[in-house]
Amino acid sequence: MTEDNGTLLCCLRQCGDGAALLKVHVQPKASRNAVCGLHGDALKVAIQAPPVDGKANDSLVKYLAGVFGVTKRDVQLHSGQTSRQKYFKIMGKPYPQLVLVLKSLL
Repeated sequence: MTEDNGTLLCCLRQCGDGAALLKVHVQPKASRNAVCGLHGDALKVAIQAPPVDGKANDSLVKYLAGVFGVTKRDVQLHSGQTSRQKYFKIMGKPYPQLVLVLKSLL
């Protein structure tokens, strides 16, 4: 395992059901939606939406679906509804393909 794979694997884990669990650190009310790199062991994502009434969570689901090339229903908030640290379950693509997408972002 290379250093890059070790870094990636700290924020993306494979689940037993074939899905992946992605740890995200969210920066709401940003100037644009973007992946900003790593924040500790999480993927840092800036989102334009404010953290009010779940708007940032909804926007983040839509953004992550676009980034990983899956539908919105394939991205589910697993935990962290009101926290900046969130876990998303990503389905619809094999784990190795998700790793490749993540590598291209970092």
